[in-house]
Formats: sequence, structure tokens, C-alpha cells
Amino acid sequence: MAKINRAFTLIELLVVIAIIAILAAILFPVFAQAKAAAKATASISNGKQIVTAALGYSNDYDDYAVLSQSWSVTQPNDSARPVDAGWVTIWTYLLQPYMKSKEVHTDPAGPRWRVRVESAWTAPQSETNMPGYGYNSTTFSYYKVADWPATPRYNTLNMTGVANPADTIMFTASMVQYVDSKFGFYWILGGSTAGWVSWGNIDSPACGSLFDRWCGGGWGDNYNWATLIEAKPEDTNGNRAGGVSMRVARQGVFAFADGHMKRMPLGRAAQGTNWTPDTASFSVVVNDSSKYMWDEK
Repeated sequence: MAKINRAFTLIELLVVIAIIAILAAILFPVFAQAKAAAKATASISNGKQIVTAALGYSNDYDDYAVLSQSWSVTQPNDSARPVDAGWVTIWTYLLQPYMKSKEVHTDPAGPRWRVRVESAWTAPQSETNMPGYGYNSTTFSYYKVADWPATPRYNTLNMTGVANPADTIMFTASMVQYVDSKFGFYWILGGSTAGWVSWGNIDSPACGSLFDRWCGGGWGDNYNWATLIEAKPEDTNGNRAGGVSMRVARQGVFAFADGHMKRMPLGRAAQGTNWTPDTASFSVVVNDSSKYMWDEK
């Protein structure tokens, strides 16, 4: 008997293609969610390593918090400069002995850092000075307004003075990796060789109204974060939250001073204040200190 080879009919092929398209439509969003969840987990892991490194640094330096930035007239290590006269070294370099890898301060849930050729920075300079996490320097390593211009120095907080470490935010996912501008933004304080840079720093919600410590301007409608740093318009990138970014599912990644991590939306992170994205930054104030998570009190 002759063997008959039967091929698929056109209708059968169309049915198979339709089934594959339906399965793809169902599964692709699941795969995307799984990928986002994996990045969120990696983001939390890196944040955990950063805050653990910072606490290790504190243990080795008489309980003092890591310095947010230091300025020099000469170039040390992987420092960079926003102006011709001064070189800046930020906390990422100081914590390297405790982290072992620069990859740790690159947030997997954020964009990849890039070599800033327009600033004549090398790859090591770019990776060191544009981290994906920001330091709550307003609390832990700050420049007092009262010290300007006579005493250009940064004051570091003794960690034993933090009343509730489990309720005090120390690091968070930052918008710095999004920055497209040449230098971010900076203040020059106490002469041409000292100042404040946005690199590696984020603002506490109410710092724009305190006026006792230098910061980028605080949370809310703020010219510096929204314009000078050339943030993307979406609030997920931190332009209305002092540089604090929402990475996954509109939540930020926060590291607390006792070493634990938490994901939460910006409204929760700003509790204890009157913050809204449209509130002028200088009008954001602490109205319930028992809920405020950004100072040592």
C-alpha cells in the first residue's frame, strides 16, 4: 500500500500560530515581572552590602559615620572634579575596602553607569562617582551652614547618637545613574576648593526648609533636582524626591542605620512631613517627628 504523507492544512497552521500568540501574550508579562522581581531582589542585596560596609567602617572609626565627600587641591585615587580648582572623593571610595567590588554600588534595577567622556572622566572615575545609591548625608555627614565660609568641613555623625537606628534611613536607590548633565550640580563653599556635590547623595524630605545644613534643596518642587541635574520628567527618577528613585512597582529601596532593608513608596518614606510632589521644597516641613525617618532624633 502506498504511504500517504499528509501536511498541515492552512487552517490548522493558523490555529497553531494563534495558540502560540495567545501563550506568548500570557507568558511575556510574567517573564517581565519575574525579571523585574529579580532586579528588585538584587537591588536590595546591593543596598544591604552598602549599609553593612558603612556600619563596618563606623566600627573601625570610633562609631563615626562614613564621610560623604572630601575635597582636595590635588587628585587622590578615583576622585573627580566639578570645577577646575577642587577634586572630590565621595563615600563610595572610602567603603571599597569593605565592599571589595564597585559593582555593589551599581543598582541592578537602575540604568548602567556610563563613562563621562564629556567631563574627561576615566571609567574608574565614572563608576566611583556616579553610584546607583544615595547617602543620607544631610543627617550622617553634613556641611553646617554656620561653618561657611570660615570653616569648610564636613561633620560626621557618631552612630551612637542615632536614637532609633531601625527607623532611620541611611542609603536609598538614587537617581544619579540617570544623570545626563556634565556635572550634576554642586555648591562651592568656603573658597574654590571645597563645596557640596550631588554625586552619591540624596536629600532628606525636609532639608529644604531647615537651612542649617547644605543639601540639594529637599523634596517637592525643586529647581535643582528637576532642572540642573537634568532628571527625566517621571517622578520615578527622583526629581520630586531629592534624588530618591522608585525602582520597581513604584517603590524605593531603603537601607536603615541598623542594617536592614525595606521597599516602600515615596509617600511612606516621607511620612511625618507634609510632602507632596507639587509642594515647594522650602515648604516641606516635619509635622510629626515620631514618624520622620530621616534624622537621628
